Amino acid sequence: MRRRPVQFALALVLIVGVIIGGYFAFRRTLIADIREASLNIDTTDPVAHGATLFQTRGCAGCHQLDSAGAAGDEGPNLTGIGGRETLAYLVESIREPGAVIADNCPEGVCQPIMPAYGTFLTTEQIDALAAYLASQQ
Repeated sequence: MRRRPVQFALALVLIVGVIIGGYFAFRRTLIADIREASLNIDTTDPVAHGATLFQTRGCAGCHQLDSAGAAGDEGPNLTGIGGRETLAYLVESIREPGAVIADNCPEGVCQPIMPAYGTFLTTEQIDALAAYLASQQ
């Protein structure tokens, strides 16, 4: 008889987890897709496409990037990142942020917070975002 409350609690935790996960997936994908569609962006220009993605996909909320007017302080400062890192490094850092932790990342902050964008951005979007960041000299 005591198993019923435990089973209920476990089911409730599972349901809440699915709802929270769904919310964040919705926020990072569907809402951003709608915003990008309304902007009618040119996806043939990777730097311009990446500039839009930097704003719509949440990068500006956590990273500082002076040219984009982004003043986030949770992730590394990306101002001048194109002069410090290679395109391959940028692609890897976007696709799997925990693979390499930036030297100027606030201690203990970057890995748990930055999502693995490789799980929900297309290769084209990741390449565009990396091209935009690489252009930041």
